[in-house]
Amino acid sequence: MIKIAIVDDDIRVCFDIEKYVLNYSDFSLEKFEVEIFQSGEKFLEYWDNQCQFDLVFLDIELYELNGIKVGNILRKIKEDYKVQIVYISALKTYAMELFQNRPFDFIVKPVKEEKVWSTLKDYITGFVTTKSYYKYTLNRKEYSIWVKDIIYLQSNRKKLLIKTKKETIEIYGKLSDEIKKLPENLFLRIHRCYAINIDYVSGFSPGEITLINDEKFSISKTFQDKINQKLIESVHDKVLSGGEK
Repeated sequence: MIKIAIVDDDIRVCFDIEKYVLNYSDFSLEKFEVEIFQSGEKFLEYWDNQCQFDLVFLDIELYELNGIKVGNILRKIKEDYKVQIVYISALKTYAMELFQNRPFDFIVKPVKEEKVWSTLKDYITGFVTTKSYYKYTLNRKEYSIWVKDIIYLQSNRKKLLIKTKKETIEIYGKLSDEIKKLPENLFLRIHRCYAINIDYVSGFSPGEITLINDEKFSISKTFQDKINQKLIESVHDKVLSGGEK
């Protein structure tokens, strides 16, 4: 389920975009959940009290708190860089102001259905089918984490611990099921209870892995040969690319 917010003080524009999204859902069979807001303040209030969104169609010329300020709050204050912002405007003169908020796309009014479809297709290609985000359910709400923020997954009986750079999240689930949702080239099963993100490995030996947070994990004999080869290949790739991820 892809969660979409439409933020525009013109309700007709909101309804048009919602219609285009639902039409694309019928065409692509991709599932969307859409919420409409007519002010930046209402949108941010909902964001804080309910849940976050994956994609936001955001009008620039909103009253009081305009779209650029809303985007700046999301990026700078709430430190959310995973939500993708699609700015909407009748003007084309905002390039420098928008750059700081890293928008995913820009749509000029009047909004056309083919442009909304193109944006949705690009989003799905770049952020859904490539598994850029890991989605999980907690307390009957769906959340998502940027895959690169996950350090490792740990199975703990019937629960799964998701260790990220900022927190540890506990959900119900099996490691064998959840690892299938993650990119195979990035996550390695090193033990029946652990899967690690190879980008966080700082050192390894035939039987042990050390992560950049200084945590150490034993490598099960079942996985040793495959893991050692994969880690060697990963180091080689990083050297060739100058250490860039």
